Amino acid sequence: DLMLTHTLDSHVTVTSDELADYFGVASVGLRLRLIEKKPVITQILDESATAAGLRVGDIVSVVDGEKIADRFNRFQDYLSGSTPQRRGYDSIQRVLNGADGSMATLMVGTQDGPTKELKLQRTVAFTTALQQPERTGDAIRTLTDNIGYVDITRLPEDQVPAVFEQLQNSKAIIFDARGKCMRAAEAVVSHLVNGTDV
Repeated sequence: DLMLTHTLDSHVTVTSDELADYFGVASVGLRLRLIEKKPVITQILDESATAAGLRVGDIVSVVDGEKIADRFNRFQDYLSGSTPQRRGYDSIQRVLNGADGSMATLMVGTQDGPTKELKLQRTVAFTTALQQPERTGDAIRTLTDNIGYVDITRLPEDQVPAVFEQLQNSKAIIFDARGKCMRAAEAVVSHLVNGTDV
């Protein structure tokens, strides 16, 4: 048996069947992101949610009769993370979860509009879909005004040299690291900084 009290490290994960059941293995078809400390819907995968009038930008306030802030804080007690931001990110990914096939009862409203109740089904398929990158399009591209853009979360490590070749004449390069960064991030840093700069 293993007993664990605190793991304040983003590279350490504790898993068990009991913990998976506590969080819930299935999600509704909504992606939430904390924006100005509010749980905002940033993507809708469930067509029934769209048909019910849910929109990107709406705010979820209650999940299954529990204030989302209380649920969020309760989940954080069981998540590891080296910063509050990381623990917050991991908690918001789970806050709508429950048992596979269960119905989630949500209270959802706009920034300044009325709140309405909505019931959505949770499925493992939604959980899998939400684990895929949210952004699409080319991982390496040039934006307006000759600004380079690199989505580091979707960049294969062997494509790092192509970044600097393709964007060598750019005025600046934006490295988008919103999400789980792959080994490409290390390769980009190694390319930008030599050993004597560290």
